[in-house]
Order: sequence, then C-alpha cells, then structure tokens
Amino acid sequence: MDDLYTTVAWFGVLTNSESMYEYLRVGETWFSGMGRPLKSRVAVRQGKVFRRMKEPTADELEALDDYEKVSYLKDRRGGFYYSDSLMISRQKCIAAVSLPTSVADLGSGELETLLCSVQRCLQPRYGTGFRRALKYGPMSYVIGFGYCPINEVADRLVHNEEKSSWKYANDDRVFERGQLRGVYAWNLLNPSQLQAKIDGMSLRAWIARDPSRGKLASVSKGSDLEVWTVPDRSTRSLIEKDLCKADVVYHTEPCEKRTTLNW
Repeated sequence: MDDLYTTVAWFGVLTNSESMYEYLRVGETWFSGMGRPLKSRVAVRQGKVFRRMKEPTADELEALDDYEKVSYLKDRRGGFYYSDSLMISRQKCIAAVSLPTSVADLGSGELETLLCSVQRCLQPRYGTGFRRALKYGPMSYVIGFGYCPINEVADRLVHNEEKSSWKYANDDRVFERGQLRGVYAWNLLNPSQLQAKIDGMSLRAWIARDPSRGKLASVSKGSDLEVWTVPDRSTRSLIEKDLCKADVVYHTEPCEKRTTLNW
C-alpha cells in the first residue's frame, strides 16, 4: 500500500452547477480514456466524489483491526483502499484529482491535458500538485484532514506533525491575500501570491534570482495565473521554510517544525 499517488488540488474554484457538471464530465471522460473508469459515486455535503476501489492483498486485510475490517467490508469507510478519485466540494470551493504516479505524473502530457481543461471550466485561484503515499490519504490531506492507518502508530505520530489548520485557512481564502499552503512540486499561483514579499522583493523576483528555486510559466493566454514547478524535494523543503519565516507560507506553529513528509 506504499504506492505513490499524484494528486492535484484547486482552491477557490467556481461551484455553480454548470461549472461543476463540466468538471465532472471532463474528469470522468479523462479517467475512462486512461483505462481507469471511476466506478463508485459518493455523495458528500454540497459536492461529489467519484472513486475507484483498490483491492487490498490478503496480508494487508489481515493487518487491519476489527473496526477497519468491518468498515472496509461494508464499503462505508474504505480508508486508504480508495485509490483514483475525482472530487469537488461546493461548500469548500475545492476540486481535486488523484491517481497512481505510475499512470500519470506531474508534467506528463496526459495529465497536462486534464489540468488545462479543469482550469478552464473551474477558474481556480490557487492550486497544488504533489505525490503522496496512498496510505497517507492524499485526498484527505487536500481538504485539511490528516489520515494514517490505525495500525501504523509510529507513522501516525510523525504524520501528526502536519497541521490540519489549512481547512480553516482555505475557508478564509488566505490564498487571495498572498499566502501559500506550502511549496509543492507543482504550484498554481495568483498575482497576490507572486507579489508577496520575501527578502525585500516579490516572490516572482525571488524565484527568478536563483535557478535552484524552480521555474515559473504562464498557464494560458488571458490567464493571470502562473505555474511554479520545483522538482527537487530537498529544495522544496528549504524554500518552504524560507517562505514560512517571511509569512508567505501559511502557518500556525513554528516554521522549524514544518515537514514535507511523503511528497
């Protein structure tokens, strides 16, 4: 269950009926075209989630405690056994897609096609793209809830260092006031974020000053968003701490405790 999953999330998306319907249509069509049709439709509060089940091995099923086994067998919780997902929440104005990195990774032509289509119909104001082990619930992380298998106590203790405060920050739309959730392999930034100040200059200028800080690229003609890619994981960790100290990255606890666990 240690498979890496590529997950892209968009915040501040349009959630009128027309935009949501088009997003779900585009997403379902894309997953089917990749040979991974989404089979399970789950209604959530003011939103929709489409999922594909990942069957556990006999050893994995045996490792679950009684509560997890009953929940899984009833298909009411499923936990980290849900794999491919297509989600949109009207209440949170969040949309996200997630699937195995081995199928489509950040920067691949197949995934770029989906991202462009989604961004046209939902017009997000911020986005993040990362790779995360399925057992750590990448889709739960998107909306600001931690998840770790019950039987992995040590991992859960480490995982708890990742703060769930983003769910409140998203409600407050801090991304429209220049703040980021963190620094990921793929970051979709708006003008307020690009003009955020660090070391006496804008984030845009700060990135351009050092090639190791990644690259910025326009999204499309007429869009005021730009994609910031930072391929190296160790570099992302250093950059995130610098931006945290400058209050460009949203935080509620000391920056030194931040971690880029599992992406």
